[in-house]
Parts: sequence; C-alpha cells; structure tokens
Amino acid sequence: MSKRNSVKITCPKCKKESDFQIWESINIQLDPEMKEQVLNGEAFLFKCPDCGEEAYVNYSVLYHDMEKRIMIYLLPDVEEEIKAAAQFMSGMDENNLGLDLSAITEGYSNRIVTSLRELQEKIYISDAGYDDRIIEIMKMLYLGMMAEQTPDKRVDEILFDFVREGEHRIIFIEGGNVFASAPVNDEVYNDVRKTFKERIENNPSEYFIYDFVWARSLLK
Repeated sequence: MSKRNSVKITCPKCKKESDFQIWESINIQLDPEMKEQVLNGEAFLFKCPDCGEEAYVNYSVLYHDMEKRIMIYLLPDVEEEIKAAAQFMSGMDENNLGLDLSAITEGYSNRIVTSLRELQEKIYISDAGYDDRIIEIMKMLYLGMMAEQTPDKRVDEILFDFVREGEHRIIFIEGGNVFASAPVNDEVYNDVRKTFKERIENNPSEYFIYDFVWARSLLK
C-alpha cells in the first residue's frame, strides 16, 4: 500500500512554516502517477505558499514496484536506520517500521539507497531490465579505463543514464558536468554477468546496499 503523511516545513527563504506532504511508502501499481513524480523529483519538491521559494526535501520513503518485484528504501545515511530497514526487508523486526511485510515475498529484489539520485538510478536500471549489481561492476571496470584515458579528470559521480528506450550508457561527471560516457550494451553486460556471477552470489550486501563501494570491494 501507499502511505503518506503531512509534516511542517520551514521555508529556507522567508522562514514561514507550512504543511508538506511526504510519502512513507509508494506503491506505483496503486499510485502509478507517483513513479514520474519520483523520477522528476516532484515528490520531494517543497514550494512555499507564501514566497514561492522551492527546495528539495530529503525524507525516507519505501518505493515498491510489484510488477518488477523490487523494493527500494530511500533512507538518510544513518547506520541505525539502515540497519533497521535491512532487518525489515529481511522479514525481521516487523513492528519496527510499522509497515506491512506481506508484500515482501520470495523473488523480490530489495535495495537500500541514501539519496534521491540513487533511488532514481535504481528505477531506471530496473526499467531497462538490468541487474543493478552488474551495472555497478561495469562502472568500476569503465572507471579503470577512463582513468587511463583522462588522467586529468576528477570523477565526482558515475551514473547509469537512461537516454531513451533501448539506449543506455554510463556517464562520468565532474563538477556537475558529464565529461565522458560508455555504452551499456547486452554483449558487454552479459560478459560481465557471466564473469562475476559466482563472486556476486558469494558476496551479498549485508544491508542491501549495492553501490560503488560494494563493487569496489568485490573486485579487490
């Protein structure tokens, strides 16, 4: 089920307090319009009714896609909250987060992320039909190649970019600007999947966090 709540937000500009609707959980089959609002950031955008100032609000939310059988928990980077969410997604500690565990069944992919950008990226990867663990490994492999080709560049972010249907790439960002990209095609993807299949299966993330850090530890 989807669940939302109203909280008080203080405008960063005029300092006036007003109500803001946050989502505690989003089921995109029950509320299909919310998927686009997550992807474009609208679900996290506060607009002050007094002065018109806009600001993004970081809050915790559980994103649930029953069709693709994936649950993604967006949380702040706080160890206690991540641990509690991991217990919840493992089917443990049912009362800790106050959410219904009946939707968590065998065959689901459970993920925890700590930023809106990561949440959006996981959704794009799922929509493209890819395993995000393979994509994270591909990022690391491409990073090694990129370091040799552009040694003067500082890589601030590496992201999966959903360009258009059937066309995807991994982009390298410095200072907010994309300076290089590498294609994600089925041939390379399948080669990486076969090569690292055993290592992936033997190295699950304790807290369902599959990111750059996890991939780097896998390749050591």
